[in-house]
Amino acid sequence: VGCVWSVSVLTRFFFWSRRRISWRKKHNGRVYDSVEGHKKVCVLVVLGSGGHTAEMLMLLGDMDLRSKVSLSCVLANTDRFSRDKALEAFSRSLDVGKHEVEDYVDFHIIRRSREVGQSYLSSVLTTLVSFYDSLVLLAQSRVDMILVNGPGTCIPICFASMCLEVS
Repeated sequence: VGCVWSVSVLTRFFFWSRRRISWRKKHNGRVYDSVEGHKKVCVLVVLGSGGHTAEMLMLLGDMDLRSKVSLSCVLANTDRFSRDKALEAFSRSLDVGKHEVEDYVDFHIIRRSREVGQSYLSSVLTTLVSFYDSLVLLAQSRVDMILVNGPGTCIPICFASMCLEVS
């Protein structure tokens, strides 16, 4: 436990200091894609197994994915149903075929932090691996908002966003 805590603190300090001592040009702290003069808000959504995906898709039902929202969905690598549910829901709301949904929505896969029934001891290692995947994903993408509703997959994403200081 002490080792995990030390790694967490050191990781947080690294990204905190890196952000303050940056040689890259900043774009007013945000990156937008402009569509017809409007700014698109970049939203990252974590979809989880069970009822989490259905709840999240209900929340996302009224988002304007064509012109106002740039949506990215994160799924666990062992989640077999959430992607299909999301493709179906987004194809209905966008009025396009399932194969065309990926023109509007990006899907990202990270390794699951803990399987149902997995021992707590072995879940420490799998959570660290999932945390690494989350750091890479968030470092490569520019998001304005992360939307989660409690699946276990969101824990590494939330912690990585804290380390990278994503709003």
